[in-house]
Amino acid sequence: MKRLGKVLHVSPSGNMIVQASTAPNIGSRVVDEKIREAGFVYDVIGPVSRPYVVVKPAEGVEAENYINKPLYIPREGGKEKRKQRKPQSTAKTSRKMKAP
Repeated sequence: MKRLGKVLHVSPSGNMIVQASTAPNIGSRVVDEKIREAGFVYDVIGPVSRPYVVVKPAEGVEAENYINKPLYIPREGGKEKRKQRKPQSTAKTSRKMKAP
C-alpha cells in the first residue's frame, strides 16, 4: 500500500481533502489503515510540489470519521507485491559435460 496522506477536513460538498506528497491518478481507490474502502480520488488540486487530493467517500462512509487519519492507495491486482529472491544455482556453469 502507498500512503496517500492525512485527511485535513471535509468540504461542504462532503468530500475529504487530503494533503498528499505526490499526486495519485484520478479514479484510484482509497482505503484506510485497516484496508476498508474509504472512497476514490475525485480530483487533485493545488501546487505540484504540495498537492491536495479530493477524495469522494464511498457509499455508507462517514467522511468526518477520517479527519486527521491517514489514507492509502492499495496496489492494483489485489495482494501486496513481495520481493522474491533470485534462485541460487548449485551447479557451476563453467563445467562442461563429457561425451560418453
